[in-house]
Amino acid sequence: MRSGLGAIVILGALVLAACSSADTSTPVPDDGGPLFGDRTAAAYFQSSCSSCHGGDRSGGIGPSLRPDDLTEADSVYFETIAGGRGGTSMPAWRRAGLNDREITALVEFLRSEP
Repeated sequence: MRSGLGAIVILGALVLAACSSADTSTPVPDDGGPLFGDRTAAAYFQSSCSSCHGGDRSGGIGPSLRPDDLTEADSVYFETIAGGRGGTSMPAWRRAGLNDREITALVEFLRSEP
């Protein structure tokens, strides 16, 4: 009997973790104003992303984000920034307040040369 209850508890924990790890369904409203509080994508990256991905985007705790290392479609990087990456320290930046336009600007910045 205990093993059945344990399995139910583990299954419930997995379902909760899956549901909370990548919420990309609710976009932050875009008022058409300046991006990143009137900063550039490069400045936002330096203040918010470089501690994990390196100031030169060569990686660290997080993977390298240099153009040559970005082998997936832009939509993969957009969804990763928006919803985070479960099981890692990559947060959901949409939950932190970024809107779709800002996330797109970050992906475009990542595609640019450092």
